[in-house]
Parts: sequence; structure tokens; C-alpha cells
Amino acid sequence: DGLVKLWLSLGVPREKLLIGIPAYGRSFTLASRQKGLHAPVSGPGYPGRYTKTRGFLSYYEICEKEHSRSWQKVWLDTEKSWYMTSGDQWISYEDIDSATLKAQYAKGEQLAGVFIWSVDNDEFSGFFCNTEPFPITRQVFATLNLPIPVTSAPAIAIQSRLPAAGPSVRFVNVQSQSQSSLSSPILPPNLQKLLNALSALSGTPNDVHMHEATLPAPPPPIAHLTHNAEYICSRHRMGR
Repeated sequence: DGLVKLWLSLGVPREKLLIGIPAYGRSFTLASRQKGLHAPVSGPGYPGRYTKTRGFLSYYEICEKEHSRSWQKVWLDTEKSWYMTSGDQWISYEDIDSATLKAQYAKGEQLAGVFIWSVDNDEFSGFFCNTEPFPITRQVFATLNLPIPVTSAPAIAIQSRLPAAGPSVRFVNVQSQSQSSLSSPILPPNLQKLLNALSALSGTPNDVHMHEATLPAPPPPIAHLTHNAEYICSRHRMGR
């Protein structure tokens, strides 16, 4: 509220201000037994099970912890948000209730609206929080009296054209050696594994055509240095 009022006092139009609502939490590792607001910390919190980033937890990861008895939730009335602690871990985050209050504030102040950062961190399945999918996003839409958008995958027409006449190009035919794998001595191991995986998903074709320009250059021949190595070793033993 103080920051919004500061921007307004500086002449920023209300219709250009948005309130950000994070669908994630910030975590910290406590440096002492203190667990309240402004408790000293030693660094970021442990990485989440899915996001695997220190100091950051998605909302669905936080919901998992909320259902555990080892975590204690505390409501911050001034900030209108939550924090929770367990052991040496401290997490500050938003949930449906705090997101509702922030959306109501933006609406009451006649601001441009709110934005959610980011939707993929919201509870996308409904499984972790035992709610409908995307509970924070849905609640913000409902608070602002906005319809929930319904989207479907767009139909994409793919048209293929033969290239205009020009210099002739040569393709390399990589024959499959069995029904389960594609193999060629000119392919590096990583590319060979990729082709094998693709063939397992889509069925092994009779042959695979590749433009020679996309193939990696063959490795240089291995030089035989046997005599030179023996010469160097003999000079070393003789102290030369």
C-alpha cells in the first residue's frame, strides 16, 4: 500500500499500475532458533523437490509442506501474507487468501489490475493443494469479476515445398540394421542414441535420409606415435 501511494504521489496514473502476485515462495535457512519475522538467516532455503532451486519454491511444492504436521503456518496481518517454518527452514509465500486480498486492493484502488508470476508455478493439477487446478489464478479472476479463459490448441497447417531449382545436393542414406535400432558408422554415439529413441517412439522406418551438410565431420585419423613415444621415453631415461 505504501509503495502504491508513493507512485501515485509522484504522478503515476492509476491505470498504469499493476499489483504483482507471486505463485511461489522464497525460502531461507535460519541462523538461530528464532523463527519469527526478521529472524537471522544464513542463506537460501533448501531446493524444492521439483523446482530444485535454492531459496525458491513453487506454490504446489509449498502445498505439499502445508499438509505436513512438521510445518507451522503464521499469518502476517500487516503484509497480508503467510510464512511457515520447520526446523531451520523459513518460507514466505502467498496463497488463495492473500491473493484474494491483493486483488481486492487493486480493484478498490482502481489500479490497472494484477499480474501473476508465474502461472506455471501455480498449482497446475489440483492434486498437491486438493483444489481445482490453478487455484491462485482462478481466485484472482473471480475477485476481479473476469471470466476464466478457455483455450484450445490452435490448428496449425504445415505446408511443405520443394526448394527452388539450384545446385544439386547429396543426401546420405542411413540404412536401419534391425527393427529396433538405427546404426551407421558415420554417426556419433549421442546422435545414434537419439535416432534409436525416435525410432522406438515412431516405429523404425526402412531408411533414414539425411542431408550431408547436417552430418558431423568424421573424426581425424589416429596417428601412430609408437616409435616417437619410445624415442621420447628413451631420451628421458638417459637424462637428455
